[in-house]
Amino acid sequence: TITYSATSNTKAGFAKSASDLFVKVTTTSFNSILTFGSTDATPSVAAGNLFKTGGMVQFTNFDDGVAGQIITIIVAHSCMFDVTDTNLKGGSTDITCASGDVTTWVFDGTYWYLMNFMDQSANLSAGH
Repeated sequence: TITYSATSNTKAGFAKSASDLFVKVTTTSFNSILTFGSTDATPSVAAGNLFKTGGMVQFTNFDDGVAGQIITIIVAHSCMFDVTDTNLKGGSTDITCASGDVTTWVFDGTYWYLMNFMDQSANLSAGH
């Protein structure tokens, strides 16, 4: 039997076998926006799924992801996503972003694939 208790974004899971009790505690922030470090080109995404950039960085990977994880990044500073010869897959040319742009990525266990890129300066009235 497994039961969960959530308190302040902390989840504790309990499992009991015939002779042992197992406890797993994880902390996530799926109800807030986390900010990446100002110089971290490979920031950890283990603690959530919604992030803002913390500085002008050239991203090359996102650390500590799990297969199937989807993350959204709101660009608060000019930045670049290096999608050539890195674990970020999003076409054949690096993606340059300005403040207000948004990207969404999905992880397959090895690579992060770009699912969506919204350029806030583009006319999106007909969709994108």
